[in-house]
Amino acid sequence: MDVRLNWSLSQKLFRLLLVLTFAIPSVCLARTRTNCLQTTQPSETLLQQRISLLIHQTVQQSRISLKNGAYATVMPVNPSNADLREVKGYGDSAVKVLAGYVDSTSVMDQHVAFRFLVGFQGDTAFEAISSFAEKSAFAGVRQEATADLGGFPEDKVKSILERISSSDSDPGVRAAAGRALLHFRPAQGRQQE
Repeated sequence: MDVRLNWSLSQKLFRLLLVLTFAIPSVCLARTRTNCLQTTQPSETLLQQRISLLIHQTVQQSRISLKNGAYATVMPVNPSNADLREVKGYGDSAVKVLAGYVDSTSVMDQHVAFRFLVGFQGDTAFEAISSFAEKSAFAGVRQEATADLGGFPEDKVKSILERISSSDSDPGVRAAAGRALLHFRPAQGRQQE
């Protein structure tokens, strides 16, 4: 009897979690996205689940079935404009969730999380992007993040880019860091080379 009661309660809690995960964002989507995001900020757990769902959907939508039954991914894999606006509406809370994807073992999840991150500005976004540039296990993601660092102020990124350009294990990442550093050289120095 005790086991059935626990099972029943577990089922009810699971259903409630599903409703909270999908019904509340659906209600938000029914209203204007911006208005909804400004008035109701989801909990950290719900935000993590929503961003995870958006990343998963983005990756799945980029897959195509080939005639032989295999699947291929159409590149580049980028979130939709609507998804970008939604995630950006969550502000720094979204940046913190997206920053956690630097440890993901999926290159596609990291790539899509990074694509969401590039829409943000400020110190929190800078920290997250620099973390991807230095710590991602995937050279392609590190290269994207390194190139994006060139858009931040020199005093913030120069030492990071110099470190990456001299010590990253991948030559493509080192080259991206070198190109990003060129943005900070005096104009006359560029002309002489």
